[in-house]
Amino acid sequence: MQLRLSVSVPTGPARAAGRATAGGANPSSLLDVLVSAPAGTPLRAAVGQLANLAGLAEPVFHVGAARPAPDHPLGVPPLVDGAVLTADQAAATLPAPGNLELHVIGGPDAGGVHLLTPPAPGRTAMRLTIGRGAEADIRIEDPDLSRRHAELTVSADWVRLADCGSTNGTVLGGARIGAEPVLLAPQTPVRVGETTLLLRLGEEPLETEPDRLGKVLVRVRPRVAAPIPTPRFELPPPPGARGLPAARRRAQAGYEQAKAATEAKISAALALESALRRTRHPDPAALLTTALRPGEALWSRSRDQPELLELRLGTARLPSVVTVRQGTHSFRPRVPAAPVTVDLARVGVLGVVGVGEIEATGPGGVPDADTLSPSRARGIRVGTLGQGGALDPDMAPYPAGLGTSGATVAGGATGSGTSAAYSVRALGRSLVAQLAALCSPLDVDLVVLSPNSPEPWRWTTWLPHCAPQDGQNCRALVGFDATQARARIAELTVRLEARQGALRGSNEPWPGRRTVLVVDQGDLPGHAVYPPELLRLLAEGPQVGMHALVLAQRPEDLPASIGAVATVGGEVHTRLRLDQPEALAIDGILADLTSPQWALRFAHALAPLRDAREGGVQGIHGTNQRQLPEEARLLPLLELDLLTPTKISARWNTQRETPQSADGLTVVLGADSHGAVRAELTGHHILVGGVSGSGVSEALRSVLCSAALPTPPERLNVLLVSGGGGPSWGESAKLPHVVEHLETPPTEPQLRRLLTLAVTRSGVAGARVLLGVDGLDRLAAQHPWFVKELTELAQQGRKVGVHLLLGITLDDGPARRLLDGELCEELDLRLALRTYGPEESRRLVSLPDAAAIRPSLPGRAWLALPDGRVLPVQVPRVGGRMASSATARANVTAEDWRRLGDALPPRGAGLAGTGAVPVAPGAPTDLALLVESAQRAAAAKAQLPGQGQGQTTARTA
Repeated sequence: MQLRLSVSVPTGPARAAGRATAGGANPSSLLDVLVSAPAGTPLRAAVGQLANLAGLAEPVFHVGAARPAPDHPLGVPPLVDGAVLTADQAAATLPAPGNLELHVIGGPDAGGVHLLTPPAPGRTAMRLTIGRGAEADIRIEDPDLSRRHAELTVSADWVRLADCGSTNGTVLGGARIGAEPVLLAPQTPVRVGETTLLLRLGEEPLETEPDRLGKVLVRVRPRVAAPIPTPRFELPPPPGARGLPAARRRAQAGYEQAKAATEAKISAALALESALRRTRHPDPAALLTTALRPGEALWSRSRDQPELLELRLGTARLPSVVTVRQGTHSFRPRVPAAPVTVDLARVGVLGVVGVGEIEATGPGGVPDADTLSPSRARGIRVGTLGQGGALDPDMAPYPAGLGTSGATVAGGATGSGTSAAYSVRALGRSLVAQLAALCSPLDVDLVVLSPNSPEPWRWTTWLPHCAPQDGQNCRALVGFDATQARARIAELTVRLEARQGALRGSNEPWPGRRTVLVVDQGDLPGHAVYPPELLRLLAEGPQVGMHALVLAQRPEDLPASIGAVATVGGEVHTRLRLDQPEALAIDGILADLTSPQWALRFAHALAPLRDAREGGVQGIHGTNQRQLPEEARLLPLLELDLLTPTKISARWNTQRETPQSADGLTVVLGADSHGAVRAELTGHHILVGGVSGSGVSEALRSVLCSAALPTPPERLNVLLVSGGGGPSWGESAKLPHVVEHLETPPTEPQLRRLLTLAVTRSGVAGARVLLGVDGLDRLAAQHPWFVKELTELAQQGRKVGVHLLLGITLDDGPARRLLDGELCEELDLRLALRTYGPEESRRLVSLPDAAAIRPSLPGRAWLALPDGRVLPVQVPRVGGRMASSATARANVTAEDWRRLGDALPPRGAGLAGTGAVPVAPGAPTDLALLVESAQRAAAAKAQLPGQGQGQTTARTA
């Protein structure tokens, strides 16, 4: 098991004291660490190493408000991927259903979420100040806010809001308020400076299930967006001027009453439309709480929905779908604070640029005709905002952060910038977060290229959408230097060409997982960072489900394939203009801007979450890949965890009492969440294939040992060939069942003698023969005739109890071509470990899924059975540390997030990358215990009268 965690590392006085503060009084940073440990290892096994790396003296760690006990298992909530460990002091409480939450839903510091804890009934109401000053209880980085701008009064029964004599005033629901507190109802927007606030109630979380290996499975509920009603209203005509005064007064009163009733219906329709639009396109604050709970909106979009890639840029005063008629004139009232969106699937590539200072009217301005204006050039015109780009007082966006009784615990008040470059990335963070929160990693994956400015995108390395799903050679789909960027572009080019080939001759859109590429060119002039391969991806990718966000300083730095442009401007760089072809440009958008701290908090919350649907094909008992154990040991699966020679002898004696035919050899080929996955070799043969480091040799050893342990040596004769490099059969070649072992490199006479021996041994009554070949690909290159002989042996051996166990390392073309040969057609039990591409996976198990196995999961495989079923399994290891020596051990290392996009180092075929603690030279292993116990059991049996006469073992070097 491997866990990615962060530890809050104090600096300055806090570090000297060996303590980290939770309240932010002293500056601190996060140290990312990688914890490798067997499943179930307690926290105490890692505390010392965590403390040493963080420079802490005997800390007591908290995760949020929780304080895990020393014996709390690693990998079990809250000690899951993305957990942030703070020393000695608890962090703020997470949002809970029914909690009062004040959300910062728009402005230059969008995304704050503040938990309001009302006092008990009968207690004095709580007062909280809102402002940009350090003394404010709810601090928001907005230059247009006063230091003490407004005040909330929170009681057990109500929340009231008052202005504190601010310079720019406080607007509640469109009306300016003064020093007298007024009732603040949930879902009523509050405008303070350039910031919009919203009072909300916490929602119920989705159902989750920890996998006890650092992940949390979420049962997502994809939902179809509710249609927005399109009602029509007619205002009553005013009464005439004729008639008696009393009649005119009655007519006027009736008119006023009817008009007020109609206007109330119009207001209700607009409120409903506004709420439905916000639900369809959540603000950053809603996104954060969705990740933290997790909430109902999490991954609620699916790839077959047209709104999958619709992105919210901010809010503006937009025409409603409500139609109002008055006499002969009809009009559509405007919806305040309506989300402004762009469909990435339609535009293909979205550019986000900054243009420096742009004049914009103040909060009192009302954008009507000027808010929507035609693009004034061929295609897209960018670089200016209309002078009518002002906002209605309640026309603001809806972002997120987090605090308790006004103390921010996520996002907000942590140093937002005022430059155009900062705002461009702040908007980019909001856009990427939407994709990560609303779209499942099964439907959208993200690739981030920022070789010149990686720091702003550090947070994306925690997103499950940036985890390699197609066998990419890295730990995160990021390009944080030139080498990483070239590798990601090369991977995407292969994907582009594969998708183009799959869609050739078809006019249908790409039906599979979408890819969104994020390109941040940093401080360089545009064309210097757009190599031809990247320009090709931007130009051709949208036709096959590969879209992009491109961030640049200036419009002229954008590539030619841009389909829409969002231009950042305004006095404090919080306003946008959206230009897209064949559509009206929209000026005066109040942008959804989020801080780096908000993004990091959001990503840490999302890090452990996995879609419970992940895994695709259902296996035995409905098991899918996500439900598989991350690692498995063979001995527990054989119910021989505490192995002794006596136990092996007892198993062998049971076999002698219940003789089986020569075809009845049972092997363990994998494990799922219910235990061992077994197969009986009734005339069947086994093929194991995968790339180097996927675990081919370990799988062969595991299958061999699973056959040998329950079977006495006189009933199973084993012949082994080591055709490849590396440890190959290793200690398993010393099993008492092994009659002959040809080590590298075997000669032709040795191989021919081995084949003859296999046929000879098959004639022994009641005995089975298992011929194991590791590195068949190398042997085939050196001795092509050997493959033909094995094919004949496979055909004839079915009848006489000879079983083949063959391993192929799929690292080159000749090895892969073996899969198309006649020999492989005879091998009907197939294990596909990780492959380089989907085609090799299809040849092995008729599915492309083995190409998507992560390099960090050696032993993960797909098992094809003779009856046509294909099951996901975890191949058990036998070469790992013994249980008694693996208990309560952990290995903690500091992790450099900048290197997560590097190529993975070469791995052995054993435990590397499984999350198990590496085995030190000379350390006791399961395989050593197994071989020694089997040897002792065989020796004891040989001393019995009439036993052990028929087994002769030879090993040829």
